[in-house]
Amino acid sequence: MPLDDNCFCRVESTWWELPKLESISLSRNSIDFVHKDLGRAAAKVEDVDLSRNNLKEIPKSFSKLGSLTRLSLSQNQLVTLPSLAGLFRLETLHLASNLFKKSLPRKLF
Repeated sequence: MPLDDNCFCRVESTWWELPKLESISLSRNSIDFVHKDLGRAAAKVEDVDLSRNNLKEIPKSFSKLGSLTRLSLSQNQLVTLPSLAGLFRLETLHLASNLFKKSLPRKLF
């Protein structure tokens, strides 16, 4: 579901409730908040693009996106990441141009 180049500021829990949602692209918005409750339907999502937003953190619940193969968080304001240990299928992780000051957590995966 392409929702790029809008003026969204938040990603609410209801966005993840679409039962056939496999991909969501929210690049180039003004998102600074992603709701921690991703819902059951989110477990089927394979591709999430939240690049070019204003995110300072992502919820720990992202580790429950068990079908996720691609996650793009480039060009945000992230300083750290929660463990992504539950993302067994993750093949691509984009983190360029954030505000990381130290190395990523040892238990990232």
